Amino acid sequence: MILSNVSFTSIRNDSKGLLCPVWDIRSFRKPLAVRSNLSTPYPLTNAVFSPDEKTILTSAGAEAKGGRGRLIFLRRDAIGEEKVTEPKQLEIVHTLEMAANPVKVCWHSRINQVNVYVENTGKTGN
Repeated sequence: MILSNVSFTSIRNDSKGLLCPVWDIRSFRKPLAVRSNLSTPYPLTNAVFSPDEKTILTSAGAEAKGGRGRLIFLRRDAIGEEKVTEPKQLEIVHTLEMAANPVKVCWHSRINQVNVYVENTGKTGN
């Protein structure tokens, strides 16, 4: 679970098929927002906040064998912290394709650099 530095929200992976739910840490009954249908073959795939916490970065695996993985940037700043009856859908802002499946992402806050750990496929180049 990753906690926000500026609000009462957190993000974590969920085994119920809701990748990247955003939670209000004062109430874990229902997520504030989700982005579903982001498949990944790895249970350790994570999501992180950008340094300004306006964006959430996560990854998705290839949809077919030999396919390409993706880094996915989601808009977080449109999520309110009011009570919700149904979770909002997180909007995809940008997608970057990768030659391999991303397993874990890290966004360094001081140098604003993204590190991506990928599977070892034995492929070289793009």
